[in-house]
Amino acid sequence: MRIELVHVPKVVRVAGQLDSLFAMAMPMGLFALADRVDRLGHDVEILHAGVELQRDPAFELIDALADRSPDLVGLSLHWHHQLADVLAQVVAIRSALPGAHLTVGGLTATAFDRELLERYPAIDTIVRGDGELPLEQLVGCLEAGTELESVANLTWRRDGEIVRNPLSWFADEATLSATDFARLDLLRHAERYTGDPWHPLYDTPPSPPSRRTFHLCSGRGCDWECAFCAGCATSQRLLAGRSAPVLRSAASVVGTIRRLADQGIESLYLCHDPAVATARGYYLDLFGQIRRAGLRPTLEFECFTLPSAELIAAFSQTFDLQRSKLVLSPGTVVEAHRRRFHGPWYSNDQLEQVLGVAQDQGVSTHLCFSIYPPEGWADARALVRWQRRLAERFRCSRFLCPIEMEPAAPWHREPGRYGLEAVRSTLEQFRDRHSREGHHERAWEQEVGYATTDLSARTLLLRSAMEEEARWVAAALSGLWRPVGTRIVLGPAEELDAILDTLGRWQPGRLALVLSGQLRDDQKEEVARRICAASHSVARLFFTTSGVTEGGDTWKTVPHRVAPWGGHSSAEVLTALVLADRKGAAQLLRREADDRGRLVRELRAQDDVFMDGCRFGGQSCPARQGRRLVFDGDGNPRACLAWAVEGGAGARWSEVIARFEHYARQVEQARGCACCAVRSQCPRCPAPAPFGEAEYCTIMRSRGSLRGLMQQRVTALAPRC
Repeated sequence: MRIELVHVPKVVRVAGQLDSLFAMAMPMGLFALADRVDRLGHDVEILHAGVELQRDPAFELIDALADRSPDLVGLSLHWHHQLADVLAQVVAIRSALPGAHLTVGGLTATAFDRELLERYPAIDTIVRGDGELPLEQLVGCLEAGTELESVANLTWRRDGEIVRNPLSWFADEATLSATDFARLDLLRHAERYTGDPWHPLYDTPPSPPSRRTFHLCSGRGCDWECAFCAGCATSQRLLAGRSAPVLRSAASVVGTIRRLADQGIESLYLCHDPAVATARGYYLDLFGQIRRAGLRPTLEFECFTLPSAELIAAFSQTFDLQRSKLVLSPGTVVEAHRRRFHGPWYSNDQLEQVLGVAQDQGVSTHLCFSIYPPEGWADARALVRWQRRLAERFRCSRFLCPIEMEPAAPWHREPGRYGLEAVRSTLEQFRDRHSREGHHERAWEQEVGYATTDLSARTLLLRSAMEEEARWVAAALSGLWRPVGTRIVLGPAEELDAILDTLGRWQPGRLALVLSGQLRDDQKEEVARRICAASHSVARLFFTTSGVTEGGDTWKTVPHRVAPWGGHSSAEVLTALVLADRKGAAQLLRREADDRGRLVRELRAQDDVFMDGCRFGGQSCPARQGRRLVFDGDGNPRACLAWAVEGGAGARWSEVIARFEHYARQVEQARGCACCAVRSQCPRCPAPAPFGEAEYCTIMRSRGSLRGLMQQRVTALAPRC
């Protein structure tokens, strides 16, 4: 038979535009399914619709399937985020390929198997739980033309009635160990599959990925009962019939790693619990076999329980520590909440002890935090303080994300046990949640699937607090830093309404919003609420002031001060050198020429930025490309201190940027930039005051940039100072 196994991600559209792809990581079992039916001699291919959209935004799954004319199409419906897109494709596939058998499998499909067959006649069968043997049996029955009663774990129709065959099979150790989980040779355009869960499509050229990560299967099952996890012990029993974890042999896992290395993949992600196999020393044995095989891959190991000192030492000896890390999920700073919602419990002190052991062994750590239903602003403030202390002591990276409701998770089955209200529970509710246009992080109160208050605002501030505030603020003030897809917006907090009006309700991409003003913690929290009400919870929010702030604020304000050249600052203060007039620029150039040693010492001693004006940085102006806006005290948008545009508060982002672009084109045409030899290195500043046009072009053609001139002098003079 000709078999097509298809993974359809969640396609995110914002304001009618293709914004991003979510749930891009395929279930590990999809490779296993392909391997099993390939060994039986069938013509099988894995098609990842997201990978194809990355290559070609005009890709149509129906056309690709029609070219193959498969006898069976199997769609993965593991992540609930896929629901709306998978169901839309199911209807389209049935219309285009009326003779093909359509089967769907995965965790979400298993949780809603009966409802899916009742509401979607386009689906022929649902494979529940583990699918390797059921798929083989299904293919055999279809080839022989026999009824499907003998297919394990299958939900199907007989004479219009829905039949649920017994959940009688799950993969044991022998099955998992004999299966090849690295069948990239069966995946169309496998060289473009990164394994990342999310992929942006804005400002992203269709180029091969620089790094590919593969999710490594060491086994299936879990001993724990985390409230939010649909893969916990009870859910494993209900959905797959598995009563205890099953592990692949260490030798088979090493074989997978070797085959992946042969295909150019040495970056692995392993999400399993070290405690599952502690008694038999599974991971110590596995790591030893990896070393003896001469392999040294990169591994991110997501541990549910805390790893032992012995396991950390073995990890340090086995993997490339430049990129490898241990991933731990304390979730919350409140130990009582951790005990209530997590299966494996540990104290904050125990976590810190493990982080210390990892640091001593040279092992990097990454901490994942969440926001739990009972938590409020006091808990959020406590978490900010704790995670900052952990980062300072152990240099661990951090991440935070609210926890969404998953089908068949304990708190989905028994919401009252966990104090949840207004819980998303039905197939239609999950489908509708993912049918709406807009980014899944935009308004968390409506997205997580249970009642919450101020969740978006807390998420916005907590995520921002996990960044290096001073670096972001310095970059925004200078205008020199603008990663692809990030808009930088500066303005006074009292003009927030005008700023949000200009930004518009939906803007694809990330947003770095820097607000100035003396604000208390409660005022900053109110600002976050207002931003999230405008659907910008995906932003990062930072605060700055030109005065000295009180040190007790939880939501940090990064102070800066406008100082004359040679002024002093502390590590907490950004000294901003504002070159908005000819006098200031002339003074800086004179100091560079007449007092070079002192200039070098001062540049080294101060954390200097050119505030609100890049002063001819090495890249083109960010404002002209819709990357940076500055709002004055009246709420009017400007590019920088030197460059204002016509139009006041209330003009939309697109209108403001259009004016920037129009004016910049006029300036470039007048200067003759199109045929200039230094065009690619020149920032092409549209407002070079205090310099005139001729002076500006002379500097750019002879020196490269004003800031570059300073840096060249510092580098050249440093040995003499």
